[in-house]
Amino acid sequence: GIIVLKEEGDMLRLMDLIAAKDNYEVCISAAKSIAFSMESKELFFWITRSQEAYLHGLGQQSIDLHISVPRDSFLDSPSVEDVKNRWWLTSGDTDFI
Repeated sequence: GIIVLKEEGDMLRLMDLIAAKDNYEVCISAAKSIAFSMESKELFFWITRSQEAYLHGLGQQSIDLHISVPRDSFLDSPSVEDVKNRWWLTSGDTDFI
């Protein structure tokens, strides 16, 4: 797997995780080890709620950020039902970090 980290003061942001679901645990463990070696006070990771279950039990604390994923309703695009709970978005997918 691949993890992308960004140092933010005394915290470390996991910007992205690219791996098979079976390898998430080892990737998160690697990120925790790096954070520990850098003496970071916190390792944090944004993830969509629909994917949160894949990280369950890895020592995380969940906080709702109240961020919505916009959808185009004017063009020929998938329905809300087709995309609901199918997003995998992280900090690395944003343009404001």
